[in-house]
Amino acid sequence: MSTLELAIPTDGDSSKWTDREKALVEAAGLVSRGNLAPRPTVEAFLSHCHRTGLDPIARQIYCIEHGGKWTTQVSIDGARLVAERSKKYQGQTPTEWTADGVTWVQVWLSSEPPAAARVGVYREGFQAPLYAVSTWAQYAQPNSPMWKKMPALMLGKTAEMLALRKAFPQDLSG
Repeated sequence: MSTLELAIPTDGDSSKWTDREKALVEAAGLVSRGNLAPRPTVEAFLSHCHRTGLDPIARQIYCIEHGGKWTTQVSIDGARLVAERSKKYQGQTPTEWTADGVTWVQVWLSSEPPAAARVGVYREGFQAPLYAVSTWAQYAQPNSPMWKKMPALMLGKTAEMLALRKAFPQDLSG
């Protein structure tokens, strides 16, 4: 039995949870404005944690409520861990950014956000890195404090997540 199974509940029925499990569920993001997420959301989240072996307390996976809709999200650290566990992950290219789609740089020094970021993932059996590009217009969340503070980093993480999902669809789908 893994420590993850001991840490978070295996059942979505909150009446069966210990106080410790209730606290861990809250820390995992399943409580918003004092209300527990609906039971199907809790069940799906717990199932996803157990299926992937990702730890919500280590912020590898979490549940977020936006405008009444709950979603499970794997963090970039969680996606990296899943790729590494596959034993087929062979690294990735450095993140690159562009202002015009023609010239790509590995260090973003402009005070303006980049127009796009790209990352390539190497996977066993692939002939070349699998690249993914994220554009500011499609992925930026300009009202988010992190996107305001570190726009290039956040866009780069988006490109990396896209590349990891493309390279490991079975492991990172859903």
